[in-house]
Amino acid sequence: MAINFDHTGSGAITIKSPPSGTFTLPTGEYVSANSGTSYSINCSQADTFLITLTGNVTFTFTGASAGKKNEIHLVCVQDATANRTITWPTSVKWAAGTPPSIASGANTASHFYFLSMDSGTTWYGSLIGNNYDIVISNFWNPSDKNVLVTLSNGNKTASVSAPTLGWAVRGSTGKASGKWYFEGLASITGAVQDVMLGVGTASAPLDKYPGYTAGTGVGLYSNNGTYWTAGSGTAYATGWASGDVVRVAVDLDSFKIWFAINGAAWPNSGNPTTGANPATTLSSGTYYPMYGIHSGASQSHGMTLTQPAFFTYGTPSGFSAWGS
Repeated sequence: MAINFDHTGSGAITIKSPPSGTFTLPTGEYVSANSGTSYSINCSQADTFLITLTGNVTFTFTGASAGKKNEIHLVCVQDATANRTITWPTSVKWAAGTPPSIASGANTASHFYFLSMDSGTTWYGSLIGNNYDIVISNFWNPSDKNVLVTLSNGNKTASVSAPTLGWAVRGSTGKASGKWYFEGLASITGAVQDVMLGVGTASAPLDKYPGYTAGTGVGLYSNNGTYWTAGSGTAYATGWASGDVVRVAVDLDSFKIWFAINGAAWPNSGNPTTGANPATTLSSGTYYPMYGIHSGASQSHGMTLTQPAFFTYGTPSGFSAWGS
């Protein structure tokens, strides 16, 4: 069974387990976080939570509304350490009075549902599914960034406040073959942007922008829409600024890349589906989404990797969402 979370305003996860089938959880806000050893599930904040178990955690449930039905969908994912345990609130009542066993293997997930009809005094809990093999889509990598970069929003947003020259961050998922697409949402203060979004290999420096070093990637420059490889820019698209969506299509079977801004056509009559007129070609290798600064502008910069369920413009035909 495949479960696709589709919630307004946040990321997407795909959970895979046979047999085949699909359902979508109710619309609502979706919160992604690490558990630590204690975590408060605030149902006034959201109705769905994706919690990575990074310690043996004690949950509390807060924020229930009076006089209405309160529901929580909770997906708990074991981190690489695995075998994390959960202590549930005493307000949770389970069938036969016994909490269910949870998935214990690394990167496996359990899906729970909770219902309260008395303002949170009592929560009726049930295990919807267990031991899902979970694939989480496209995040910035907290272990693969310059120290100036801060990650937030469940590692979906990379930002730097009043930076100096020299910083970058790579995504969490590398690709060496196949056809892949992702979108980035820019949030930048100030008139001069001076940042780049693109792809880079593991050897691309984290104190430079994507496309700085030959053979390690390419980046699209926010100021004027040039693409950069080997430290040199070439006219291609239009510039982009805060609120713009940067679209990136990468064919790693033929090592071609295309960029577009918002809903504009792919420049130069490009067509990722047919392979026509890419921005440039890439050297063979494994690539990651990459975001970095081109020069030493002093305003704040941010880039959010849009999760596949919330793509504004959708994947080109024949391409898959990066991270899936």
